[in-house]
Amino acid sequence: MEDSKLIAEILDGSEEAFQILFDKYYAEGLRVAYLIVGNKCDSEYVVQDTFINCHTKLKSLKNPDRFRYWFFRILTRNAYKYCGKRKREQPLEQVYDNQMAADDKSAFQILAEQETANEIRAAIEKLNPKQKTAVVLYYYRDFSVAEIAEIMHCTQGTVKSRLFNARKNLGKELHSLNERSFDND
Repeated sequence: MEDSKLIAEILDGSEEAFQILFDKYYAEGLRVAYLIVGNKCDSEYVVQDTFINCHTKLKSLKNPDRFRYWFFRILTRNAYKYCGKRKREQPLEQVYDNQMAADDKSAFQILAEQETANEIRAAIEKLNPKQKTAVVLYYYRDFSVAEIAEIMHCTQGTVKSRLFNARKNLGKELHSLNERSFDND
């Protein structure tokens, strides 16, 4: 069912329509929140808070067809606020989808890919929240630059700048990790 139809039903008082909308966006919202705040418990809190905000402010949504972007804008703001409240480093848990086909790869290939993925996750965790959000939305959730700009409530140029700086910072961090691993050998 289209978001605009669900929203119309929700505004008419349908709890079932809200449950459908919740089910539709919960998993994706949880992944994005997870990647920003750094752990499962906090990300669940951020997503629940986001749905509460969406439900209470649904009447203010001007274009129901744009609910997805509106939802992710509220979610990223809630995640930023939550990170600001926590003000401490949190370990990034395993939240990325495991899409490796173990049957087609040797044990060494699987181990090497897991190690690389862990290094990338650790480097992403060190980015500032706005760069991290841009990276997560662009590379892990496949949003376009225009969509990210709408979600993050900034210009497309700002999103491009954040992605550029994030890639530069990730490159430095990964290079540093690589040099340290050679120094230990």
